[in-house]
Amino acid sequence: MLSNGECLQTAGVIRYNSLTRSDFNFYRNLFEPYGNLDSIINTYYPKFFMLDEISTLPVVQHRGNLVLYTWQEFTLQDFDITLLGGKWATKEEGDLVSYTLSEPDDSMLAVPHGELLRSDFPAMSFTLYWDTSTGSMAINTTALASYSIIASLLTRAYPEVVLPKTPKIAISMALASLLDRLVLGPSLVQVQDDHG
Repeated sequence: MLSNGECLQTAGVIRYNSLTRSDFNFYRNLFEPYGNLDSIINTYYPKFFMLDEISTLPVVQHRGNLVLYTWQEFTLQDFDITLLGGKWATKEEGDLVSYTLSEPDDSMLAVPHGELLRSDFPAMSFTLYWDTSTGSMAINTTALASYSIIASLLTRAYPEVVLPKTPKIAISMALASLLDRLVLGPSLVQVQDDHG
């Protein structure tokens, strides 16, 4: 804002942005190794302000639960999906295995938010990824409540697994979609690994 002698007026583009603070900080941190926010904007202006494409999109919810892209990594050398209960669709490609819940069972209802697997499935579904050669695993969900469910199922079956209360990455689907299109790296996961 600059004074014209009578009032303050804008001297640049006014941007409306409805992004959450966590979405904005996540996106900004992808560029963080390149300097502070001012230098990032000056150096990567067109790429940084691709945020304008999603800045006015409303927050998406399903029955009061935010629809998010979540991701949490952990390690488990030996893994047996049957210990979690339910039926799972399994896909294997080399050393990588993915497990997507296809049908919950009653044993899953006893964990926090587990009842959502009856009332809101498949919206509260989740996918697990396992690298059989390294033991690296990851959880991918579309809501914090579904992250809570799978985290509880995992720690019930494998008490040695320590998972945070909230996942390392929890961003809006709009931002996840934007990141898929950006030329920041081969995938969202790789970008996050490279930049913290």
